[in-house]
Amino acid sequence: MMTRRCRLIWSGVGHRNCLQIDENVTAPMSTNKILKLEPTLSNASVNLPDLPIQSEEVLPSACDVVLSKCHLKRILLFSDAFSFSFLDKCSKIGEGVYGEVFSCEESCSVIKIIPIEGNQLVNGEPQKTFKEILSEIVIAIELSNLRCSQYNTTSAFTEVLRCLCVQGRYPHRLIELWNIYAEKK
Repeated sequence: MMTRRCRLIWSGVGHRNCLQIDENVTAPMSTNKILKLEPTLSNASVNLPDLPIQSEEVLPSACDVVLSKCHLKRILLFSDAFSFSFLDKCSKIGEGVYGEVFSCEESCSVIKIIPIEGNQLVNGEPQKTFKEILSEIVIAIELSNLRCSQYNTTSAFTEVLRCLCVQGRYPHRLIELWNIYAEKK
């Protein structure tokens, strides 16, 4: 018999009389077996007989959902997302509570950069989390999709060409553009 750290979950749809082990695996509780609960500081230990273990579906994290919406398998580096020659033709045109906006004349496009999941304040405000930024991504994409919808169509919203999730320090060129913008302000 093995002792495993686990926590009890109460009966619910599809989870009647189950123990959740390591938050990813469940083991059915047999009604003819008695389980001994031993209290610990943070969890309860349960002596379980070796029962067949069934996998329980694991919900994706907010980061996973953001990457999915961006059609990415992993978070990119800035250098993977934007070449130096591309950034060299950009200028900063604005800033908001949560981020910065840059215009790239050559491609007639705008880049909106919103730092997330960091500890540093951005324009005096805490950075958004993956969970908080998800709604902004979904809304921007859905409004953009109205540009080519079959039934409810409008060209009044910005077209989202792509949505990326990048990590790392701002490229030197973006910092230069930020300083130029700050001087003009």
